[in-house]
Amino acid sequence: MEQAVHSRPVSEEDDEALSTTKKLKSEEKYKEHSEEEMQKQHEFDSTEEKALECSQVSEDTNKYTLVTDCRFKLPHYLTEFALAEFNANQKVMYEKVNVLETMKSLNVNEVTTYLITFEASLSDETSNNVQTLQTKIIMSLLDYTTKIDVKFVRIKLSEFDVNEEEDSREKLSESNEEEDSKEKLSASNEEEDSEVSESNTEDSEASESDTEDSEELFDSDEQDTESDKKDSEQEKLSEFEEDDPKEEKLSDSDDDELCSYEMKQYLIDVEKSDGFEVGNYPHAKIPCCMIRRYYDPPGRTQSTTNLNRLVYLSRLAICIYNMKEDTYFDNVKVLKAMAFGCGCTNYNITFEASLCDGDHVTFQTSIYRSVPLPYRNIEIRFVRIKPSINPKDIST
Repeated sequence: MEQAVHSRPVSEEDDEALSTTKKLKSEEKYKEHSEEEMQKQHEFDSTEEKALECSQVSEDTNKYTLVTDCRFKLPHYLTEFALAEFNANQKVMYEKVNVLETMKSLNVNEVTTYLITFEASLSDETSNNVQTLQTKIIMSLLDYTTKIDVKFVRIKLSEFDVNEEEDSREKLSESNEEEDSKEKLSASNEEEDSEVSESNTEDSEASESDTEDSEELFDSDEQDTESDKKDSEQEKLSEFEEDDPKEEKLSDSDDDELCSYEMKQYLIDVEKSDGFEVGNYPHAKIPCCMIRRYYDPPGRTQSTTNLNRLVYLSRLAICIYNMKEDTYFDNVKVLKAMAFGCGCTNYNITFEASLCDGDHVTFQTSIYRSVPLPYRNIEIRFVRIKPSINPKDIST
């Protein structure tokens, strides 16, 4: 006879003990994981703060590394663009960029953060003031577009300047406390003055009621004289308008015909050139949201600041083209540029670039430039060799 083996029945107390042990183990694992994540985040944040001051940073993931490969001159072109935005924001004219050091960190989503230390000098030839500046730029190099966002541009602070800032903050806090005490005293004095002024206003109200009657009579006389003047002026205007009503109608009709004709030609130019070459149509009423001539010498020129901005944008565009196509085009020369948009500006730039052997190639790029907050970010939508025919005419 086989004896049946019975296991001890599991009680409710045993179930509770098992569940509590499982919970404790899971909580311990979660704490260890969260502490590791917090430590990593803290290390990344502290590295970002020290990256602009240190020349050597460990080459671990999610940390800044020293950039040594500058084949495509990307740090230089990024710095030129950032400095142009700094000049526009601060109303200064720094130029002659000399990149001293470039640090970068590559994130998971192909977003690269650059911390660049560089030198620049003022355009004034009499001053030999060379300033060291720092900038932080975030760039996302995607398959179709490239986004570049300038986070800050600032003059590098020395240790003496940092100590001065701390002293000024302490002085400001002391002065704020003194101002608060003065405000409390002035508030109490104002209450006493208000009580005295209330008694004086009661006396003045009686005298004001007497003067109101005389002012009303004087105002009525002035209104009569003004109405007479308006009647005489309207009569003179009516006589002038009756002289040549036909000439005004003819001029309006001619302007309408010119406007409609030039508007048709404008739309043809936009369609043929894909928005990169538009003629001069002064009579066409083209709003700011539509494509218009921005830089087209010799008829349409720009200031040195605006032209430099077009050059910096074109250099960034050809740099992105070189990185994607593994080419080495350089020596950018802007030929013409169209612009459209209100506040947020879009540029269609046509420029030349050459290789080392001297062969010049004409390129086209479309760039979006946002509103300043406080610096503008840009989006390079595409860079291409100028097609011989309109891409819209190619049958797909």
